[in-house]
Amino acid sequence: MQRYLLFKLNDEVYAINSSEIREIIDYTQITPIPKINTAVLGVANIRGELYGVIDLKKRLNLPPRQLTNRASFVLVNAYGQKDNQKVALLVDSVEEVTEVRERDVLAPVEFGTKIDIKFVENIIRYGDKENEYAIALKMPVVVDLEELSKTKD
Repeated sequence: MQRYLLFKLNDEVYAINSSEIREIIDYTQITPIPKINTAVLGVANIRGELYGVIDLKKRLNLPPRQLTNRASFVLVNAYGQKDNQKVALLVDSVEEVTEVRERDVLAPVEFGTKIDIKFVENIIRYGDKENEYAIALKMPVVVDLEELSKTKD
């Protein structure tokens, strides 16, 4: 069994393997930083430590949507030469942590997803219904600090 955090972006369910997650917290104020990658919203002061905040919708090239009171930060492991960096992913809502059987972890489909396949680790089936699926994100690609450090106009 593997544990996954299920969360929503624009009413679609996505997942992150729980081994990638440090903590989940409520949305807090973000301080913008000029001249950074467009997927990076800025920094948030979380218990006296600065976290770089990634707009996960923008990172995955999904359309923007107004934040609600269910918006949360998922604090995750960073990847790259600066792996001690603290990173927070902004998500629309956190749904649940669920256990997924190995047989319900499926290979990604190479076409038809709303996000670039490079961000997809696998597809998971969750819940009691046979048709509940979520895209599990490939965190070393999503939180690639070298790529996110490049500025965009």
